[in-house]
Amino acid sequence: MCPRPKAHELLGAKREADLLDEGGLWIIHGEAYDLSAFRERHPGGTTALDLCRGSDATDLFEQFHVMTDLHRAALRKYRVGGRAPAKAATPYSAFHEDVKAMVRDHFGGRDDAHKASWEHLGHMAVVFAVYAAGWRGWWAGDVFLGGLVLPFCAWLIMANFAHDGSHHAVSRKPWVNELALLTSSPLLYSYGSWYQQHCASHHLETNDPEFDVDVQHHPFTRWHRSMLRDSASMTGVVNLFWHFTAFLVSTINMSNVHPWKFVFVPWVQRHVLRRELPPYFSPDNDLYCDALKAAGKDAPHELAFFKVSGRMHRQGFMDGWRGGLAVASFLSSVAFLATPYFRFGPARAAALTLLPYLVTSAFFFTVTQISHVQAPCQQDQDRDTGDFFKIQATTSLDYGVDSELWRFLTGGLNVQAIHHVLPVVNSCHYTKLYPKFYALCEKHGCAPANRPGILSAGYAHLKHIYDLGELYTGPHVE
Repeated sequence: MCPRPKAHELLGAKREADLLDEGGLWIIHGEAYDLSAFRERHPGGTTALDLCRGSDATDLFEQFHVMTDLHRAALRKYRVGGRAPAKAATPYSAFHEDVKAMVRDHFGGRDDAHKASWEHLGHMAVVFAVYAAGWRGWWAGDVFLGGLVLPFCAWLIMANFAHDGSHHAVSRKPWVNELALLTSSPLLYSYGSWYQQHCASHHLETNDPEFDVDVQHHPFTRWHRSMLRDSASMTGVVNLFWHFTAFLVSTINMSNVHPWKFVFVPWVQRHVLRRELPPYFSPDNDLYCDALKAAGKDAPHELAFFKVSGRMHRQGFMDGWRGGLAVASFLSSVAFLATPYFRFGPARAAALTLLPYLVTSAFFFTVTQISHVQAPCQQDQDRDTGDFFKIQATTSLDYGVDSELWRFLTGGLNVQAIHHVLPVVNSCHYTKLYPKFYALCEKHGCAPANRPGILSAGYAHLKHIYDLGELYTGPHVE
């Protein structure tokens, strides 16, 4: 085994990302802040701050604070003087300021009105009751209850409760949101890897093929027109085929594979073995992987995931109680896969482990991919100087926008545009907010694409997948 090259030999001169990572600071609107002393007193909890420690936190900072602007004044005493800003100061988004005014007016200025309503929590209580019956059936070996009812309820809980918890949208109490996110295990995704994949990557870099984890998961599927694939056999049918393989295994990947790669292994390396993370967890891991490929060696493909995971591990996001919860969440998924084989025969055990993941994968992949992997959502945009919130609106496609049924069945993800602009607002409010939100989008020239229902949205999505393969002109073309 050849010795690992030193960092400066491997990556060359450090970029801004390295400096921010090592500094452990928060960059907000082009200024550096040290919020370490404020973490424990932050009303939204430490997780909200630690998500973006060591990086540019501007967009999350503005996303999380909708009902008041006091957060901007609170920053002043934590500014790090004499430090050159990482980039030019970013102006406030006029679009987002209008959206916030609309939300405050809609909720009458009440601080917690944008969180989960009592009516919504009542609906979720019913789902949890049926979910408990599904678990009882699963333990008893009932394939209908354990293989169909259980995963369907797991999807509804994830979409309407756990997902909102990960965006601090269930309650103003941070511990309630943390517990809500834990309910996504063991059948949808894992606590620690979801924060990395979804909150710190996808919601900040939506549809950016270099930094959005969600378009990098599959090494053979082309989910964005700027993505290159090495295969000379890429066609529309081939792309659809690989797309559907992801459709079948998305949740088992998120609840078992991702937490193993991005939570458990790096956690053990840092806290048990006391080692530094490997080079592919570096902010410049693309250089490392390019060097591996040039040498004819295999290299990881989910580079965005490794980048954000490396930063969060180095900045202590997985230390302490969060690391414990992340590891426990992962182990619960492992236990779900193993337990039936100790209780039942191979056929029944396979049905009770694979069928639940197939059901949750079908729901998850359909609802999430339809909204973003669309031709109108993947147009060229200036992400460095453009309005972040306008980009969030235009990288989503909405459908069934006036239907409370579709809102509940999808956890509000049928209106991804409003969710990406206002993730801290609970999904139970989206249907009523959407007409006002869409009017503001039209006013500011960032109206999201719309389809009347999930079938037409699904057709447009699959056609786009086909076209991405059929029209591929990658490096194999002379």
